[in-house]
Amino acid sequence: AGVTKTAYEVEYFTNDRKLKKMPVRGGGSVTLADSVSTEYFVGAWMDDNTILYLAREEAIHRVSPAGGAKTALKGWHNNLNVESMWPLPGNRGFLFTGCAGNCATSSEIYVYDLRADSTVLLVENAAGAWYAPTGQLLYTSREGGLYAADLDLSTLKVTSGSVPVLDGVRPNDFALSASGAALYTVGESDEALAELVWVTRDGVVTPIDSTWRGQFEYPALAPDGETIAVSLRSGATHIWIRRPDGGRQLFTHDGTVNWRPSWTPDGRSIAFISNRSAPSSMTSYAAYLGPVGGGAALTRIAGLNVGVWEAELSRDGKWLVVRSDHGGARDMHSRRMDGDTVLSPL
Repeated sequence: AGVTKTAYEVEYFTNDRKLKKMPVRGGGSVTLADSVSTEYFVGAWMDDNTILYLAREEAIHRVSPAGGAKTALKGWHNNLNVESMWPLPGNRGFLFTGCAGNCATSSEIYVYDLRADSTVLLVENAAGAWYAPTGQLLYTSREGGLYAADLDLSTLKVTSGSVPVLDGVRPNDFALSASGAALYTVGESDEALAELVWVTRDGVVTPIDSTWRGQFEYPALAPDGETIAVSLRSGATHIWIRRPDGGRQLFTHDGTVNWRPSWTPDGRSIAFISNRSAPSSMTSYAAYLGPVGGGAALTRIAGLNVGVWEAELSRDGKWLVVRSDHGGARDMHSRRMDGDTVLSPL
């Protein structure tokens, strides 16, 4: 949402994917756009009194608060999801949080230069960026905490090292007023801490390990029906294995995102997605296969130049199916695990 300095209007997004505005003092709402992105509600009210927003086709569009035609930023060609935007003074550009794939696990801070119609990476492993009236880029680390670095508006370059400002600020949970006053949330939310449980067909829930809580994602049962592979997000995302006797094993070590485990039929290996080859590259996500017992190198079993986001082994272990996102489309490919292992579109 954003507020104009003169007319005191608020622009906001609705659940039916529309961009609207209404006066702060009350009154009816006016629809400005009805093609808002289905992934993220993101917009910024610029100093030239136009609104930039993420459209349904993942392009950045500009619209006047008076309504009328929408125009796309001609230089926007990013294969990125945009999670948040923040305008820079003088209509110089805007800061935004971008990610390849799922912003819940990895993201970076970028700036879009409206003069050059180009995008520049500013900070890795961060989520949420704001420009302070005193000339600093403020951002939250994915591990938590607010940081500041000098940002030159003429060059849109960071001109100093980052320094901590506030400890414990949750990523993206920060807001800054035009006068420099801040509103933010600290600490880890209870919503972020999950617990693994068994659920029967009739809905009976039994905790698996009440001493183990965290940001779990994509649990997968081994063929024995008791051993669990699960991604745990704590800064970086890694896969852990929990055995029936309560023992835990860290399965992955490299990269910043390792997730979506899938067991081989014999329970000896796990296929998974990782960006271990180049953590800062949005096209580095590929599928790997590794032995549970360790001691052997991982094998890269599927990769595409647009990144792979999901992998699943068939129950008999003869096939691998992977999903990739490219230009807003979600494509599926498959390959045999033996013999002709060429990756082919489904």
